[in-house]
Amino acid sequence: MLYKIHNLILIIFILNIFQSCNAKDKKRLPIYSKKVNAKKIEKSDDNLPFDSLLRRVNNRINGIWDPPIRMYGDKDFMIIYDNSDKYYNDFFRVIGKKKYAESEKMICVFAAQKMKYDKYLELSNYCVKMFNKKVVSDDILFFMLFPNGWKTKWRYAEKYNDPNVHNLLKEALSGPNLSARSKIILKRLYTGSMWKEHIANIAKGFPED
Repeated sequence: MLYKIHNLILIIFILNIFQSCNAKDKKRLPIYSKKVNAKKIEKSDDNLPFDSLLRRVNNRINGIWDPPIRMYGDKDFMIIYDNSDKYYNDFFRVIGKKKYAESEKMICVFAAQKMKYDKYLELSNYCVKMFNKKVVSDDILFFMLFPNGWKTKWRYAEKYNDPNVHNLLKEALSGPNLSARSKIILKRLYTGSMWKEHIANIAKGFPED
């Protein structure tokens, strides 16, 4: 009888320890994952300065931007993405300064995908200039002009006959230290072969990606 009582007390003690640890783990959860007061949290985050939002996203992805689709799961990234026109000048500032990390600049590139076309074209031209000045990397330039994996990846492919896009791609292709990958893809954008191939594939019944 005493043995059974002893076991029961031991089980209760272990359960209390488990519940205590579980409560502490919940307290350690990052604020963006809590459902309590979600509206209040969203409003607070939306009012944060751009650099604070950028830093929070970069910290959560540990400075590793590849694969970029990971950013879609970050609330602060979605705040920037959904308000990309609002952060237009901030994108220019970050992309144009060497003090910002590669991953922070890449966050700007992908967050800018929802921006209005004319503004995105201006940012793309600026990105080409910064690449020629060795302020941004080949990866930044590549994903600015061809954001593979995003719905906007056909943006410049479709408009290859537009004089503004034509000049943009021409200048990018003439830049120094362009990687073999960028040369191949940007040349296909420039000549229109990528868009023509895309249309042909749709006509054959291939799903649009």
